[in-house]
Amino acid sequence: MTSDDSLVTCVERAAGRLRGGVAHHRGTYETACGPVEVEVALAWPEAPSDPLMACATLLQRVRVNGRESSRGRHLYGLHDALDRWRRRASLGAVVALDVRLAEAHAHFSSGDVLDSLHVREPVAAATTAALVGWAEAYPEAAAGLPPRVRHSHRESIRMRPEMYVGGRGGDAVAHLTLEIVSNAFDQYLAGRCTTIDVRVDPDDAVTVTDDGPGLRAAGQGGVPALTDLLTRFLDEPTADGHRPHVHLGHGGWGLSLVNNLSELVEVVTVRDGEEARGRWSRGDELGAIQVRAVDRPSGTCMHFQPDLQVFTLTPEARQRHDALLTSRFTDLARLAPGLTLTWTLRDQPLVRGDLDGRGLVGMVERTRSLLGGVGHRRATYETPKGPLEVDVAVGWRTRGALPHVHSFVNFDRTTEGDHVEGVLQAARGFLASYRGSPSGLVAAVHVVLADVLYGSPIKDHVDDPHVRAPVADATRAALTAWAEAHPEAAATVRARTIRR
Repeated sequence: MTSDDSLVTCVERAAGRLRGGVAHHRGTYETACGPVEVEVALAWPEAPSDPLMACATLLQRVRVNGRESSRGRHLYGLHDALDRWRRRASLGAVVALDVRLAEAHAHFSSGDVLDSLHVREPVAAATTAALVGWAEAYPEAAAGLPPRVRHSHRESIRMRPEMYVGGRGGDAVAHLTLEIVSNAFDQYLAGRCTTIDVRVDPDDAVTVTDDGPGLRAAGQGGVPALTDLLTRFLDEPTADGHRPHVHLGHGGWGLSLVNNLSELVEVVTVRDGEEARGRWSRGDELGAIQVRAVDRPSGTCMHFQPDLQVFTLTPEARQRHDALLTSRFTDLARLAPGLTLTWTLRDQPLVRGDLDGRGLVGMVERTRSLLGGVGHRRATYETPKGPLEVDVAVGWRTRGALPHVHSFVNFDRTTEGDHVEGVLQAARGFLASYRGSPSGLVAAVHVVLADVLYGSPIKDHVDDPHVRAPVADATRAALTAWAEAHPEAAATVRARTIRR
């Protein structure tokens, strides 16, 4: 670690005349990936030389294993601690941060963005310790910082909807729909739902219906009450703690996000012969939830009208909304065997996803001029991070062309990464050609695992060392089965590679 004086001096020089002194802490924290050493120093100038410093955090020096890194999970930890301590404490703060961890776990993306999962909490703990010590040493300076401003759950969402849904147009409304579909899809993953239907009306109202187990008005067995689900964020990824769990929307914020950004929300849900009905408007409950006994199957129907005080839905925005949902649902139907997913967008006819029921095999079969058929393998592998599910389909075009791999992780489409490299690695081995790309390959691969390491902020690039080998093994098995079923086609592909 660097010496005490280096970070403290760095902050002192940048801040000039200080409010009190410099908050400083250095500690070592045990994590699942080994020890993480953190040193942090921060201070607040009495009169910033640049007015912009008063409304921002000045990162004077931030390093991870000696490397400059001004974005990533270590800074999430820094701001977590500042926000917990005092909501606007980060405004005007001058910060220096040094983090050290095992190189094998120092995952970077996009150059300087630290994606290591186990860094956030140690940095937050070190920053909190520095702040507590500083406040005790300089109580008058601490009292002079901007007061903590507390907003209600509803106010936080409606003041900054872009933070939660990425904007105010058609894409944002589509993400609200996906938040609801995510709830039903989680039940599918748990083996408790087989049908999901989505309807978008010409007036932008959305209705999502599923045949899952339904929700209880009062909650039970650790599952929150219906009102809580609609009015607050949950502390856990899912209401009942089941795994696996995936986010189909912008950030997986849950049903309260839909409720607070909608002019009207109506929920009708049946569970174990008990029906609950509730209505909300912009986060406020419209009367008590009505509960009665019924004799019909379990399931949930949720209807919402996007709030036009928040969203601007031009014809172009509606087109983007419909295109995003069509693309997302088409992929989802292919990746979820046993799920019947249907959707109706405005005046368009009803669409039933994955009509042939062939999943990734059907995706590859849509390629023109395939040589032979399609090889397929689905398997589960044990990794240090837990079970990894791999589903891969492979085929070859009759003529050589650049390889094309449709790739997905946790039901999201991706563009590249270790899962794609695993497919290409196995294909090169199959051709006994370890240079260049496997000409003519067409493949589709989907992996499902917990705690994915992504190589980009938009999660389209997987950078996870535990993924490549299992995908390569599954792809080799698919190619071997394909070659046994289509020996002449396999010979043609290999001969074509040799001629090149």
